[in-house]
Amino acid sequence: MTVPASGGATPSPRRLSAWLWRGYLAPEWRMIVLALLLMAVEGATLGGLAAMMEPMFDRVFRGGGTRRHC
Repeated sequence: MTVPASGGATPSPRRLSAWLWRGYLAPEWRMIVLALLLMAVEGATLGGLAAMMEPMFDRVFRGGGTRRHC
């Protein structure tokens, strides 16, 4: 079993979050914002692709059409 080094007092979650932000995340804030923006673009693109493909599946499965359109 391990014993805490600071005499048993555990830091608060707020203090740990501040330490994590200052020490590791703050220097990379530009990349974090860029990653969030790109994830939003990817999500919107995926939603758009699904919306574009919806009529194709609706015609095949609801209409029961099996004819090939060339």
